[in-house]
Amino acid sequence: MSKYRFSIYDYHAIKEADILIDGITVLAGPNGCGKSTISRWLYYMIDIATDFDSYLVKGYKTEINSLLQNISRAIREMWGLNRGVNNGLNVLQSIDDLKLDDNFSLGSIDEYTVKLHLFIGEFASQLDKFLNAENVQEQRKDRVLNFLNQNLDGEEKARNAQAFAELISLQVDKMQQEVLYKSEDRSLTDVLSFLHTYLYEDEMVPFNIALQEEGVNIISDGRIGSLFNLDKAIYIDTPMAFGLDDFLKNVFWQRLRKLMLEENGCHDKQNIRLLYRISEILNGKINVSDSLLGNKEMYYERKDGKLLLPLDKIATGMKSFAYLFQLIKNGYLDDKTVLMIDEPEVHLHPQWVVVFARLLILIRKSLGVKIVLASHNPDFVAAIKAIAKKEEILAETNFYLAQSVDDDGFQYAFKPLGSDIEPIFNSFNIALERIQQYGDTDL
Repeated sequence: MSKYRFSIYDYHAIKEADILIDGITVLAGPNGCGKSTISRWLYYMIDIATDFDSYLVKGYKTEINSLLQNISRAIREMWGLNRGVNNGLNVLQSIDDLKLDDNFSLGSIDEYTVKLHLFIGEFASQLDKFLNAENVQEQRKDRVLNFLNQNLDGEEKARNAQAFAELISLQVDKMQQEVLYKSEDRSLTDVLSFLHTYLYEDEMVPFNIALQEEGVNIISDGRIGSLFNLDKAIYIDTPMAFGLDDFLKNVFWQRLRKLMLEENGCHDKQNIRLLYRISEILNGKINVSDSLLGNKEMYYERKDGKLLLPLDKIATGMKSFAYLFQLIKNGYLDDKTVLMIDEPEVHLHPQWVVVFARLLILIRKSLGVKIVLASHNPDFVAAIKAIAKKEEILAETNFYLAQSVDDDGFQYAFKPLGSDIEPIFNSFNIALERIQQYGDTDL
């Protein structure tokens, strides 16, 4: 299995972080040290590296569909004014057929561009008839033509149907060439655009950031390369996402929900065993069904069949197991996945902290998922090490501790510990010292 290394330097609270992602990686440290920042930017880089072309297609689809929508508005205006001149319904149907759906890919862009040119010729013929119709006011003709000219790049504007067809055809060809060039170039400029447009990330990008696959940095020379042995990242910052009204504002929650609802067609024996374990823990299972509004919704069904609750209504600790159940059931956890979870122990009963740690170890061992965990819970950290050792995967389990590099605690360096968790426990002991201090002091 491939090894990965992710590095960030001099970014917010992070002075230095050089993280090996080999099997299970545990990031320990105080609040505000940058653990979540590491997970978030690791997610971004994997996501964009694996889906670069998909983001290009999204932008291309938006431009093309906007162009077609504006032509559609012009056709409705033309057809409404003079039905005898313009065969508007046929052209509108052509537009509906041309609008791009989720199945479109760069591999079919040449064929699609040919169809666009045929449509432009068909539309230009109807536009020419409209512009030369004697029973249409000249002001009306100018109005339609001016509206169509708004779709054209550059200063040159069309004054007749042939000129419009030529200019819009050149623009369509330029759009095709541009998206294909960007697919080859994979510029960090486009990475920045994707971050802002599709991942809703407004913060400055770390100036010193690197992601290596088998020792090769995929971020270099102003470009981002491809990942050969990863095809997705999943980032879970809180199981509370299921119960929050503003989940649509958070791209991580949106995507997690989508993965939990959509099957990916994988039901091998390892998955079935893990699902059985989680069902035993939950004393029930998670089902997906259509709501009264036609949307897919997730429900918890107790083993005895006497309790059925929407997923957002169950205990928060149960949600932590529920999202793993759905990700496994739908086939999204495999050896080409990096799963990142922030502080998974926060909403769990102490007994379940250990149970959850064991489940993660078994997921890693059974499915080959690379897992990155941020934690400040001594029981969870100890459980990860002990169970990893028992399951014979300790060699691929790496612990890191964020240590302050200044007296004010503003910046932290993540120290690699290998499998030695003693320094982590020493940092946790500070809390015990504070308890002793405050307990002995008259506040």
